[in-house]
Amino acid sequence: MDILSGVERVLLNEVAKTCNDLKNIDNKTMEGLALFYGYEILLHGIHLLKQTKRLVLYYTIEINSRRLYQFHANKNQVSVYTLSTSNFCTCNFYKEHILSKQDYFACPHNIAIKLYEQISKSNNDIDIEMFDVTHEYLIDKMAKLIEQSCEL
Repeated sequence: MDILSGVERVLLNEVAKTCNDLKNIDNKTMEGLALFYGYEILLHGIHLLKQTKRLVLYYTIEINSRRLYQFHANKNQVSVYTLSTSNFCTCNFYKEHILSKQDYFACPHNIAIKLYEQISKSNNDIDIEMFDVTHEYLIDKMAKLIEQSCEL
């Protein structure tokens, strides 16, 4: 798992670098991301990122730089939460493909947020509502989310 995390870190650093230099992600980096995440999952993550104008809430605390993102739900859907510091997400894809089958490294929500964090360093087109919360609040929120995901 450490090797995969290291590869992901290198790819995401390359995203930040090319976005700073070119204001776009170059083909070589996109190919690396597609090979790492899977082409369709990467495309879904990018699609989510393009659609998230004003749709994502961002919780942060200064201690340990932990960030929990919330994708607001549509009318008949449940909100989805994901951490940028790991591949955790409350979506069904995470439960089925990452926890059960272990055939993917991250879900589209998690990919979207990780790309957002790299792209936003040079270009902040996505409006995210931010809330500073305490470490205890974040831990409590995560415990409740994990409990809810286990019930589903």
